[in-house]
Amino acid sequence: MLTDTKLKALRARAKLYRVTDEKGLCIEVHPSGARYWRVRYRFGSTQKMLSLGVYSRRAAHPSPRAPR
Repeated sequence: MLTDTKLKALRARAKLYRVTDEKGLCIEVHPSGARYWRVRYRFGSTQKMLSLGVYSRRAAHPSPRAPR
């Protein structure tokens, strides 16, 4: 399972690489350090890959600020 802790620990390498999860979901790590969500699927006999977006290192749910 790809957890936030595991994703934050991924480091850039000389070549692009992918870390897979279940049912075709993966995170693609580029040499620049950028991370992208991708999903692999089949359409007929052809394997395809769909980009889902950028992985952000920020917290998914930032802590709320107290009103002033």
